[in-house]
Amino acid sequence: MGTQYLGFFIAVAILVCVHATTSAAYTVEAKEANIDSIRLLRTGTAVRDEHEERYFELPTSTVEKFKSMFIPKTISDDMIKRWVNEKKSVDNVFVRLKLTTTSEEKLLKNPNFMTWLHYVEALNTKTGGPSWLAVSKLTNYYSNEFVAKLIETAKKTPGMENMASSLHSQQFQYWFDGRSCTPDFIFRSLRLSSAGKDLVEYPSNNPLFLKWIDYMKYYNGHIDTTTKQPATFLETLGGKYMYNDDEISDMVRAAKKSTSTMEFAIELKAEQAKRRIFDGMPPFEVWYSLQSGGVENNILASPEFKTFVKIVDQFNMENPDKKISVVSLLTEFYGKWGPTRLIIRALLSKDPGAKHLAKKMENALIKDWLTRYDPTEVFRTLNLHKSPGNLMKNPLLRTWIKYLDAYNAKYPDKQIAIFDVLRSQFGIKSLYRMMIKHEIATELLLKKVAADNKALANVH
Repeated sequence: MGTQYLGFFIAVAILVCVHATTSAAYTVEAKEANIDSIRLLRTGTAVRDEHEERYFELPTSTVEKFKSMFIPKTISDDMIKRWVNEKKSVDNVFVRLKLTTTSEEKLLKNPNFMTWLHYVEALNTKTGGPSWLAVSKLTNYYSNEFVAKLIETAKKTPGMENMASSLHSQQFQYWFDGRSCTPDFIFRSLRLSSAGKDLVEYPSNNPLFLKWIDYMKYYNGHIDTTTKQPATFLETLGGKYMYNDDEISDMVRAAKKSTSTMEFAIELKAEQAKRRIFDGMPPFEVWYSLQSGGVENNILASPEFKTFVKIVDQFNMENPDKKISVVSLLTEFYGKWGPTRLIIRALLSKDPGAKHLAKKMENALIKDWLTRYDPTEVFRTLNLHKSPGNLMKNPLLRTWIKYLDAYNAKYPDKQIAIFDVLRSQFGIKSLYRMMIKHEIATELLLKKVAADNKALANVH
């Protein structure tokens, strides 16, 4: 019996010596190692094929596994401090705490998992390690998908919300700072490319898809736009072997049904419209599809129209020989007076964005008027003849005057004076009453004098 005990203690002594040697080696290695070694997804392999069966690569240590047999149920703060002072590797602590499971549920339910996270945080505080060390290690052991699912489960588990929030932030930081992962790479590493029709029909039901949407925002909000282009949803979802144009449209419609994916749906629809314009789809068809969900009466104030104008502006800038006229498009879509009515409505609205856009389009509208209508027609189309009492306060009067100036410049042999139009619409008596009421419209008088002088000069 004594011999058996002696053999046991000799074995323990050997294991302890091996452990001491290993720990010392790790400490030296950890000090000298470049942080880039942590950035790899796993040793020797930067990326696994997205369709390859997942094999977990959990840390192993014969010594730590043996010591775990004697681990107390509650880990004291003193033990954590001792491990920190020894700079015990997080891999070895993971094994010592009996966390080497392949089940997300079991890992979360193990109270030692929280202890391990606290240890990693304490070690980072002492050594100045990366804030995302815990997530990087978990990713090495399991996968991006496993860790993401673990976090989503923790979010729904009472008492684990703070832990889940911390790991969520760490994961984004690790993906962006630690590994420079693009949203496209993350989409595939989460195996969302295997979701198929479910992602098209029920995008808001997939928590990993929602996580990917959030990472897209994080990524675009943190990249250096002077060296990198922002990522888009469509470059992944509409990429090779993914979803075609009709399926993207179906996904947009489905995503609009949920508040959690509404913003994503709007952005994806805008990206789809941009691709269609640049791929040569007629602008009429692009606008038809973009506003198919219904826009408010004040079309120029709608997000859809603002998006469309932004796309057209970019297209025109990159393709000066193929410029698209928004006014012509509106004329084709809403009829010959359509653009006029829309711009008038926007100019009279209280929406500053709509007013800005209307003023931007005003010059294009005036150019269109010059090829179609005379000053009297435009005056009446703007309904200026219906409110003589408020004419001087009507903001559309300035638009009409601006048009009249352009008309007279374009057709010098057809000079038309402001007073001539006003007199024809209101009569001379009403016109003078209006001027007296408003203490003489100086601007109009000056323009009349200028027009009359020009006319006289032409006569002589």
